[in-house]
Amino acid sequence: MDHDVLIIGGGPAGLAAALTLGRASRRVLLADSGVPRNARAEHMQNVLGRDGTPPARLRADGRAELARYPTVEVRDVAVEAVEPGSATLAGGTVVTFRRLILATGVVDVMAPVDGFAERWGRTILHCPYCHGFEVRGQRLAIVGSGAHVAFIGTLLRDQYSSDIVLLTNGAEPPADPLGLPVRTEPIASIGDAATVTFADDSVLERDALFAGGPWHQHAPFAEDLGCRMTPESCVEVDDLGRTSVEHVFAAGDMARRATLPGPMAAVAAASAAGMVAGVAVDQSLHGDRVGVESPLLRLKLET
Repeated sequence: MDHDVLIIGGGPAGLAAALTLGRASRRVLLADSGVPRNARAEHMQNVLGRDGTPPARLRADGRAELARYPTVEVRDVAVEAVEPGSATLAGGTVVTFRRLILATGVVDVMAPVDGFAERWGRTILHCPYCHGFEVRGQRLAIVGSGAHVAFIGTLLRDQYSSDIVLLTNGAEPPADPLGLPVRTEPIASIGDAATVTFADDSVLERDALFAGGPWHQHAPFAEDLGCRMTPESCVEVDDLGRTSVEHVFAAGDMARRATLPGPMAAVAAASAAGMVAGVAVDQSLHGDRVGVESPLLRLKLET
């Protein structure tokens, strides 16, 4: 085998997994296509020791740290296809490996509203824990129509700003908006920082919007390999990052345990998941060598 481990994806999850495995002297190839989910974000918050750091700096620093470990190779290359034990890189190079960690992330689907994509990650935000403190006291809105949206709207109202409006963008409002003011008109455009113009030409001036739009897997590899997926198309993993396919692990916001209602889309959570997957992979490889399964790995992902 060319490598002990192939890691696909060079975000926080992939970098953390590579660091853990490099410190265990495993032969690692990290393949990074260079398209991170948070590329438009100017800074990241709620990351211990890196609060307010630009995401690109975290990735650059992570790569610099990996350079200390001679068994870790990082390539700026996309992976075109994966089979059990081998992968084809862009350009046709085939590499082989004993274990695979998928850390390819997801892609956010931008709402078909003029001005939305341009403000995504800047004044259109996805997470109160990542961005709420920075917009406290400002004029806010949350876009969506379900009960969860109403609940998060009240969290924003009670903890960050008393001026919060729920925008359903033409959908039916939640049965109980929990006391939030509601605008149901379709949104035509978003201008300035986050000023909303509705289809009837009325305007709602806002400083920031919160919107958790749909997303899809960045790469098809998990489904190509037959990994079990959750109803919302996350890769299902156990507490150690193992998928339903032997020797295939997944980490970061592309994957979640079945007991969670959704992926934890945060840098710190992705990094932690990558480290855990790295430990599990190392112990899996060591178990092969000594012929004894690690006690840590004896609990199996149910099928």
